[in-house]
Amino acid sequence: MKQSQRNLLFPLCIALSCVTTAAQVIEVSGYEGRDVNVSCTYPQGYQSYEKYLCKDSCDYDEDVIITTTQAKKGRYTIRDNEEKQIFTVSISDLRTVDAGKYQCGISRTGYDILTEVLLKVGQEIVPVLLLILLSIALIIIFKCKRKRSEASTNKEMRKLEAFKMVKDSHSGGHRQKDEGARKCNERTSRQEAELKEQAALEGS
Repeated sequence: MKQSQRNLLFPLCIALSCVTTAAQVIEVSGYEGRDVNVSCTYPQGYQSYEKYLCKDSCDYDEDVIITTTQAKKGRYTIRDNEEKQIFTVSISDLRTVDAGKYQCGISRTGYDILTEVLLKVGQEIVPVLLLILLSIALIIIFKCKRKRSEASTNKEMRKLEAFKMVKDSHSGGHRQKDEGARKCNERTSRQEAELKEQAALEGS
């Protein structure tokens, strides 16, 4: 590959998070274990030219990671949409060592067309936050269910206590009635005995 010169090419980044910092330099942000796409536009008339992605300064052939003549190489794939004049390089299973400077280029006679791409790789914290929020939600749900269960148990206990009090009250009333009837019967028996004894005395 020939020594290249940056000009003409304006890349478009399609990624989880991407911020274009300048017309000739873009920043692409990705997360470890995820995929990231870098799409580069090119001018009309370059549809049939070879496109590529290389690492660092792209001064040597060994800096080239993948070209449109390869389609796929390891964790890298490249697609060229000639109708829209965009070629896209996908990097799968991102690693921290992938972070750094890249060049998005087109091979041509003389100087190649290059645009610098800066890739940043970070650790994804969204799943951790989701796990924490889920744990908190489960704890809240558990506590709410426990409170409802305790309230229901206390309500049933109060019902049982009230029922027992009513039952004891009825039992006490029956006992009082039985005692009154027994005393009344005793008085009646004594009165009958006294009358019989008086009648016997009068007859003699």
